[in-house]
Amino acid sequence: MSLRFPEHAEALYQALKPDPYFAALESWVAAGSAREAMLAYYDFSMQEADTFGRLYVPEGTEFGVSVWLTPLSAERSSAKASAREAFLRERFGAQVLDRYQQIMVNMTANAEGLVPEDAWYLSIVGVLPEFQNQGLGASLIRPVLEQSDRAGLATYLETFTPRNMTFYERLGYQEAGTFSEPVSDASYSLMVRPAAPHPA
Repeated sequence: MSLRFPEHAEALYQALKPDPYFAALESWVAAGSAREAMLAYYDFSMQEADTFGRLYVPEGTEFGVSVWLTPLSAERSSAKASAREAFLRERFGAQVLDRYQQIMVNMTANAEGLVPEDAWYLSIVGVLPEFQNQGLGASLIRPVLEQSDRAGLATYLETFTPRNMTFYERLGYQEAGTFSEPVSDASYSLMVRPAAPHPA
């Protein structure tokens, strides 16, 4: 398996292993290939953000990364969806693809009316466990928030880990709703951050 971002894929894998959503995704893969599949998933997500959104990797570091998606034209949105579907079908199989698509339908419906259409989406963020609780997580997010603030745009995220909500609140996010996600049998909070005033 050849990864474009192997060190950062490993960082996300270690950081997010306890997350209920990613744990469910990993549990749906055959045990012998689950880790490899998840590393490929994180690597694909980083490549996707690099092409269709924002990928923030602090220069010269491997402790973590933030993965963002931004609104796209209909043509680019279709291209992104097709590439993700093909990846999931090949790497995870049709059954997992079907579960993933059900989750996306549920979460998209829950976000309707709560998230501005032009908002940027913080899809994934993670810091290696040994580097956590040092303020590094915020350093992965703030530079992109500065960009969204300059553009006058809101950002949003979903977290399946309640203890992370205080961290996001310190960055200006507010809970917009809490929902049950039946496919992964987990609950999550949708959090939205309005654009902050930015000096000219």
